[in-house]
Amino acid sequence: MNAKITGANLELLSSSKPIINHNINVNNGVAKYLQVREMSDLPKRIKEIKKILEVYLLTDNLSDENKKLLGL
Repeated sequence: MNAKITGANLELLSSSKPIINHNINVNNGVAKYLQVREMSDLPKRIKEIKKILEVYLLTDNLSDENKKLLGL
């Protein structure tokens, strides 16, 4: 069943269990996440993105360059 206004799948939206899409371009996500305005935030951002990638088991999808950049 879909929502009348947005067309969103209500079953997905109301699910108590998170649905994780592992079919994403993880490298693009890393690049966008690390684009910061101040370099002082870069170490913090690297730590945060590493944690996200590890929790959701996405580190295997990273390029060798991004693995090196993140220290993985």
